[in-house]
Amino acid sequence: MDSFKSTHPIFDRIAEVNKIEVIGDSIFLCTRSGIVGSADGFSFSSILKQSGIGNMGCIAKIGDTYVAGTISSAGNREPEMYYSTDDKKTFTKATFTNKISFGAGGTANGFYNIFESNGKVFADMFGGYARSDDGGKTWTWLGGTNGGNIVTDNKVLVRVSDNYFGTRSLEISENDGDDWTKMYEGLPGYTGQSTFALYGNVYSADDKIYVEVSDASSRRLMMLDVTNKKWVETSESSVIPSVANIISLVSVKGVLYISLVNEGVYTMDEEVGFVAIEKKSLSLYPNPTTSELKWKTDFQPQSITIYNSQGRVIQSFNEVDFQSISVTNLIQGMYFIEFKSNQSVATSSFVKR
Repeated sequence: MDSFKSTHPIFDRIAEVNKIEVIGDSIFLCTRSGIVGSADGFSFSSILKQSGIGNMGCIAKIGDTYVAGTISSAGNREPEMYYSTDDKKTFTKATFTNKISFGAGGTANGFYNIFESNGKVFADMFGGYARSDDGGKTWTWLGGTNGGNIVTDNKVLVRVSDNYFGTRSLEISENDGDDWTKMYEGLPGYTGQSTFALYGNVYSADDKIYVEVSDASSRRLMMLDVTNKKWVETSESSVIPSVANIISLVSVKGVLYISLVNEGVYTMDEEVGFVAIEKKSLSLYPNPTTSELKWKTDFQPQSITIYNSQGRVIQSFNEVDFQSISVTNLIQGMYFIEFKSNQSVATSSFVKR
């Protein structure tokens, strides 16, 4: 889609969006003025907008409990965590057993990711991380340094630790963050030295942990072999374009996607590495239609999905080897249609009469 626009009145009352979270079939926007949510992607309503709660950094569902963390507005104010056990009707402020430190030089701290591992809940922060052993109600700040992040494959924790003063390390914990050891084995250029820096951030997808590495020849992903405690080449080519930093890495139906700063979304090609998802041309005819919908594209789609005007999936097709579909079973109205391959996506709309 070229642009996103909503005329729902809730958007007149929210500020900058810090993060978009998908939980189940719902979408949540963590904003500077609270959290709003939607079950269909079109109609949004306030989820967490209580007095004194403002700048929200993230939200997650742990079992039947929703947990949400704030971003501090100033270096002298600690961020806060809230939880709901009644399906988001009310949120209660969580308890911390110790004081949360601020960021480097006393800058503001905040929560930007919450996840579960080995029955415990972890909150990644701008400066350090925290853990809850009771599902998000009581927390302990476990320190750590500023920058980098912490991820899990549901067996171990891995983090990039960076204190902004030249000390940077890639570390693994096998006891839920109580102890950390450096983890460089297998990385290109590593020969046993105590300090090593030819890596970027760490990411988790499909219960696998990846690290971004750079050497003289390329920038690519490597994967953690938990059993042998070393980093290994992924089975597929994973060269990453050097045009910009990675914002996020996700896996959708087994395919890896990365988002690069100001460069859009790239997807994995097993032969050449990550390639940009291109917007392709698409024409539908006849449109409007009463019985059959045909199309022309400049790529071969691997899947086709039809959505109604509320964003719900009406029909989907895989292994596409045809050039038209019957729409006689659809009721009259407007529909959206999406054509996808691993490297291409095209969307349009049609009217059924």
